[in-house]
Amino acid sequence: MNEETFSPKIQHYIEILLPSEKETFERIISCYQKKDLITQCYALVELQIELKIWDDFNSIMVELISGKTEEEISQNPYIMYLYGRKEMINLNLFKSKRYLNLALKNVERGNLDKLDIKILLDILLVSLYEFISQNDETSLDKSKKIIEKLKHQIDGTSLTDSQMKLFDNLESYSKKLVKPKEKVELRKVVLEMQKMIIDLMDNVRFSAFKIGEIDIISPNQLIVLHRSGIPLKRYVRAEKIVDDILLFGGMVRAAKDIISEVFKGEVGKVMKIDYGEEIIILAEFGEKETGIVMITKKDTFHQRRSLHESVKELNRIEMDQNIQKEIPDYTEEMIDDIITKWFGSEYSGEK
Repeated sequence: MNEETFSPKIQHYIEILLPSEKETFERIISCYQKKDLITQCYALVELQIELKIWDDFNSIMVELISGKTEEEISQNPYIMYLYGRKEMINLNLFKSKRYLNLALKNVERGNLDKLDIKILLDILLVSLYEFISQNDETSLDKSKKIIEKLKHQIDGTSLTDSQMKLFDNLESYSKKLVKPKEKVELRKVVLEMQKMIIDLMDNVRFSAFKIGEIDIISPNQLIVLHRSGIPLKRYVRAEKIVDDILLFGGMVRAAKDIISEVFKGEVGKVMKIDYGEEIIILAEFGEKETGIVMITKKDTFHQRRSLHESVKELNRIEMDQNIQKEIPDYTEEMIDDIITKWFGSEYSGEK
């Protein structure tokens, strides 16, 4: 990589980030020990993977691997991790495993950037995805072995108390991966574990979490809305705050229309409404037909991230532009899975 010519390009990439994207970038890079140009590239590529901006991803990766032999590339754990994470996000599980295993092979134990922990967590996610997508029960045995390896890897690592608490919860929950068991029950366990892994991964990757934030990330209610303002389903964790969800959905949609005029062209813009002294409403709509309204007591980075990622996944579901009747059962199941993956299984769903 020619640092003299590429450094201005990296600075340009950083300068054009939206405020929320810049915050995520700063949290990612804060986890790295070095803050040089290479580190900026790694952090920026991680962000591009989150945003699925593949042209920018490819442009930066070309610079990172330029002048290197194939052997040097395959032996660089950071580069292999980034390629593996990209393939995992795109659900190319076979390719992802190959890259991540190469990364794990070449990373030193106790890496100061906690890269070894990140790699193992992604390998664990891939294994659970294999069960969800292919119904491969052998992947559950692999998952338990990966957790054991992760436990060994973590031993002696300087994880924070909140990170250790998350890992202990994950380890305890993994004991529910017991066969024979109804596949529906196994699926629920796996989806809940995916949520725990994402929480732990985020805590490791975004070290700027405030103390105690992990304990209060769960919103009170979630409402999946059609772009017309019609609520498709509500998920309740505690007491209801807004009873008439048809009226509430119309109010949020109207507010969204106003925001859209101000922030035209910014897909994924989060709208925030203070609803009383201790109630905060966050809403986000994607490029297509659906969005989510979140009711919570505190606005946190982690909740906003879960909101953004779940909205992205919701908008991959084909949905009618004009909702005149109840959504099909299989569509509802896909929505349930997304909510469980990003927010946990503590919610009761109701239409």
